Amino acid sequence: MVFHTIPTETALLKTIQKGIIRLCLGLIEIERGLAMESKFAKLDNYDQKILALLQQDARMSHAEIGRQIHLSQPSVSERIKRLESTNVIRGYHADINPDAFGYQMTAMIRLSTQQGRPYADFVSQQAEIIDCYTVTGEDGAVMRVLATDVAHLQRLIDKLNRFGSTSTAIVLTTHVSGKAVSMPQA
Repeated sequence: MVFHTIPTETALLKTIQKGIIRLCLGLIEIERGLAMESKFAKLDNYDQKILALLQQDARMSHAEIGRQIHLSQPSVSERIKRLESTNVIRGYHADINPDAFGYQMTAMIRLSTQQGRPYADFVSQQAEIIDCYTVTGEDGAVMRVLATDVAHLQRLIDKLNRFGSTSTAIVLTTHVSGKAVSMPQA
């Protein structure tokens, strides 16, 4: 003989509550995913024009931007606030000439290491290392560094060698630097 238990009203309500909670959590996750997908996808033509102008001159007034793209100053201000709040605009920066600090040369240093990323703290503390990228392939990192002269560069390379082997290329000419970011062209 098989006995079936009939769930009590309390047990049934708890089961329904758990189902509703799971459903709500699932909807929240879906909403978060859609927000992340669409966060950057909603850049219309005006947004792109605003971003292009700000990348040329971050100090341009909202009124001037509006005049150039034929929008009102309040509309431009609202769009810029939205672009900032969605992290499309991550900040405003001054472009400083390295010569003003005595840096006479730029070099690219590749670092090969098998130990993970023990160099990360070190490179973040070095003023001369202005960019550092973890990359695929044989190298663990690629860095753009500034140096006052060859001896200064050699001292920096010597410090990096404790993390693995390095390969250095001194930059002779820069053809593209600080290029404006724009929508991909298919």
